[in-house]
Amino acid sequence: MSNHPTQADDQNGLRSEIKHALNRASAENGSDTPDHVLADYLLACLAAFDAATLARSTWYGHHQQIGFTSAEEEPEGVR
Repeated sequence: MSNHPTQADDQNGLRSEIKHALNRASAENGSDTPDHVLADYLLACLAAFDAATLARSTWYGHHQQIGFTSAEEEPEGVR
């Protein structure tokens, strides 16, 4: 068995960090929603955004890239 974290481990770690951040900030108080429900919602939003940006890139025929490969490719105002 590998000691390397899997994508599921990473997702669970992120979910846990989001839950703790929401709890520390008492961000769940406004809606009286448990922090684990809000964390799942935020992760679903992130997944939807990822799917939308991939669909946009496919529509325009762009190769999906993560990050920038050079300073010239950075959008204006990123630096």
